[in-house]
Amino acid sequence: GITAFNHAVTRTPVGHPERPARLSDLGAALVDRFHRLCKLKDLMSAIKAHEQAVTLTPERHPEKPAYLANLGVSLAARFQCLHDLADIEHAIAFLEQAIELTPDWHLGAAARFTSFGDSLMYRYKYLDEVGDLTRAIAVYEHAVELTPEGHPLKALRLYNLGSSLSARFKHSPSKLNFDAAIDRLMSATLEK
Repeated sequence: GITAFNHAVTRTPVGHPERPARLSDLGAALVDRFHRLCKLKDLMSAIKAHEQAVTLTPERHPEKPAYLANLGVSLAARFQCLHDLADIEHAIAFLEQAIELTPDWHLGAAARFTSFGDSLMYRYKYLDEVGDLTRAIAVYEHAVELTPEGHPLKALRLYNLGSSLSARFKHSPSKLNFDAAIDRLMSATLEK
């Protein structure tokens, strides 16, 4: 578990090419434990590990987008706990960098777009900025497009899109917005 990941990090010297990957693994394990036990200390430690992984990874390294995404998702989780606007601002910035560096054909692309859309929705719900909602809808649409039919997360991604379209309908009631929201939500239920 986490003790083994911690041990791996401490036994890997600074400057070693595997250190960022080990830090990322430690961060992921801490985030998992945070979600199970709801101990903020785990999330804080995860963010620190993810920050180090990002910092130690060269710009063109193939794992850089994954490390950026992990850091962004962790910051978004902390925002949901503490409601510190700086966390969601940084989460959005790191996730945007991650998707810019991730080609659409990459297996992690749809998940990264989904995480980016989620962060935009968190900020929209907090600040009520319609621009975030509009961007989230576009990002969720792209995540749905990147997810093949029959994929186990297709329904969830359709649901995210439908929910964001529903928020747009509440913000700007029109038959077009209503129909789009219902269509995506119905697709999500049929996908299961």
